[in-house]
Amino acid sequence: MPDNPALFRVPARCPFCGVSGTIVAETTISGGELSLTWCCRTCQREWPIAAEEQELERRAGNPDTRTLPRRERRAHVLETKVVEHQRLQVRTDQLKMEHAALSRDLVPFSQPDHDRHNAHLAHHQRDLKRHKKRKA
Repeated sequence: MPDNPALFRVPARCPFCGVSGTIVAETTISGGELSLTWCCRTCQREWPIAAEEQELERRAGNPDTRTLPRRERRAHVLETKVVEHQRLQVRTDQLKMEHAALSRDLVPFSQPDHDRHNAHLAHHQRDLKRHKKRKA
């Protein structure tokens, strides 16, 4: 018994009455034998399906060589993504802890220091303007 199904193209029109779109395939099993016939629904005539009418399978290319079923392949991809997510989460937690440690070590710039720095900067800017005026 063949592994591949038999494929046939349905005739466009009945060879007896000429009507199109009314042809159906019929199968009959009798005493262990299978017979295939075309039948026209319009004129009710039947004729055998010839072996020459059988079409070859049109699929081309290499057969599927994947060894795992789709469900297992998807599970593997999902597992890989979960592991990567967990790795990134651990790294994120490490970076947060490092940031917190660095933030504790930094001494905030107090307002009086800030004001003193701005006054010092303003003094240098005035000196620079005076120097430019003398040169001009």
